[in-house]
Amino acid sequence: MKKVIYIVLAVAAAVACLAGSIRIERFSERNARLAEQAFDPEELVDRFWHHDLDSLLAVALDWRTFDSLLQADPKTLADRYGKNIGIGFPKSIFLTGSGVIGEVNKDFFTLQSPGRTYAVSCGRIFSNTVREASGVFDIDAFENTMDFNLVSSQINGRIDSLVIDPVRPRLKNGAVVIFAGAADVYPDRPAAEILRIVPLKLEVVVDAPLKISYIEPVGD
Repeated sequence: MKKVIYIVLAVAAAVACLAGSIRIERFSERNARLAEQAFDPEELVDRFWHHDLDSLLAVALDWRTFDSLLQADPKTLADRYGKNIGIGFPKSIFLTGSGVIGEVNKDFFTLQSPGRTYAVSCGRIFSNTVREASGVFDIDAFENTMDFNLVSSQINGRIDSLVIDPVRPRLKNGAVVIFAGAADVYPDRPAAEILRIVPLKLEVVVDAPLKISYIEPVGD
């Protein structure tokens, strides 16, 4: 009998300890807590787009400086101004400038600098260039790489609908554009290779045609 009593007391003590460690949570409270923890890439990108982007572009590298450094010392350009989530290359850089449109197709239009040809994306964008150049998003803050890549997808979708679509009909050979965007720099790639710019701001200031292939960027 004593043995039975000891067993009952032991079970009761265990239940009491277990009950003390259990937090009773209402269903509505649980849903609210989970909602706060839920990953929302649209909300993250919305904050980036409206609160971070303007300040980042305000200190973007002038295209002329970018182009000059790219010709002379691309590794220094990448190391000094570029960002990425790891080590090595490419490194992504914000830049801004203006120029005359050359070739135009469904994926990009070209801008000619004295040193090389640049291609500004105007089709579907599949890259992490803007996310990397921003330095705003920390991969360690994401549970998995899929969530991290969804940030890029959201950014690229906004570029397509808010930056490119409004000016697409005016993107013609000879038009003058002012742009701000991001580009990946690979120091080991040849200078003759076309470098792609992902636009974040795009404005046509003079419609085609202008019978010149290159003008000095607008500004100081």
